[in-house]
Amino acid sequence: MYDKWDRVGNFTLLLFAPKQEVETALDCDFDSSELQLEALEGTVAMGEAIFINNGVLDITTRVAGFPSWIQLEAPIVESQLIHLAPGEEMRLPFIASTESLPVGVTSSLLTVSVQDDDYPDCFYSEIFSATITIDVQEEENLHQLGHFRAFGFIISVLVMMASLACALWVAKNARKAIVNAAQPFFLHVLCFGTFIMGASILPLSIDDSLASSKGCSVACMMFPWMLALGFSITFSAVFTKVWRVSKLFQAAGNLQRVKISPQDVMVPFCVIITLKLVLLLTWTLVDPLSWERAHKSSSSSYGTCWSNLSGAQLAILSLLAVVNYSALVLANVQAYHARNIADEFSESKYIFLAMFGVLQVSMIGLPVMFLVLESPPALFFVQSTLVFAIAMSILLWIFVPKIRNVMRYQDVDSRRNITLATRCVVREPRRDRSTEFRSDLPS
Repeated sequence: MYDKWDRVGNFTLLLFAPKQEVETALDCDFDSSELQLEALEGTVAMGEAIFINNGVLDITTRVAGFPSWIQLEAPIVESQLIHLAPGEEMRLPFIASTESLPVGVTSSLLTVSVQDDDYPDCFYSEIFSATITIDVQEEENLHQLGHFRAFGFIISVLVMMASLACALWVAKNARKAIVNAAQPFFLHVLCFGTFIMGASILPLSIDDSLASSKGCSVACMMFPWMLALGFSITFSAVFTKVWRVSKLFQAAGNLQRVKISPQDVMVPFCVIITLKLVLLLTWTLVDPLSWERAHKSSSSSYGTCWSNLSGAQLAILSLLAVVNYSALVLANVQAYHARNIADEFSESKYIFLAMFGVLQVSMIGLPVMFLVLESPPALFFVQSTLVFAIAMSILLWIFVPKIRNVMRYQDVDSRRNITLATRCVVREPRRDRSTEFRSDLPS
């Protein structure tokens, strides 16, 4: 049909629109291009990305990709098409898991694909991304006591119950000859000392999982108070008890009639306890122990009372050790002097066995304590085991033979036994006649 026209022309239709409106017609992006998260190793972190349509045209979006260590929360799922009108936003809450991530900073992209909403002759498609950065921090090891605390409670209760049981047994059998000859007053004092030693484990079990730093500092000073006093009371009682028997039999060997009451031999006992009280009181008032948390690294720390001992604290601690072992040495010296006295009066053999056990435990336990100072659970285990071993060895060696003899012999046999023992010691004080008088007793 064009051959009938004189002229043929091409026409172009030009449309003009404001430049700003055209450029902002499709305007969308994440509200934040980088999301920062922090989490401890083995835990999860919560986060949320927000994609906003700031343009004037509708758009269709979908999640194009995300890292394997995050999980999108319902109802948003990958590849699901979401229609966003102008001004609307798409929220993408997610959970970041650190199970598969190394300690340190890890980054990955969350991407969203955007296209026009089926506008004719408008082919807009673009990928938007936001960086998700998570800082995985190693969980700090506080070296708290945890389950070791239950162990300490159990052995502390065992020592205290054993001390109470022995004291009740002495009170119940005080009129029997064997128990009466063993001096019930000093047996009760010995039980009181071991009870305090057992109770000293309880302050050891306190750390910052149970109390504040101030409370832990108080517990720090309670332990040396209770242990030192309990130790001194126990061994001073043993020393005074055996010393009294030695004086009585020395007088009997010289054919002298004397009466020595417990109060007459309490001077060394009072001196030792007074020295201990003065030293502990000075320590508490001048420079007490202070609990603090020492950091081994950024992810490891431990609470301790003994990390920074001052010169004054070391001096007082050394003096306390001297007083403690002085009581121990005096008890052994008196036990040696009373070695020829019958076991009904003097437990020299059993005291030696108890001291030998204490020496063994100390030789093994004290060096181990210095090796585990930076591990409170291990230090607590060693300290509480040492206290338990010392207290129980004394109770067992002192009371088990007496309980066995009371159960084995009638009281009339016990009195006859003791009378024969007295005569043997008076006649031949330098010979060990502790077993001669038992030959005619019923088995």
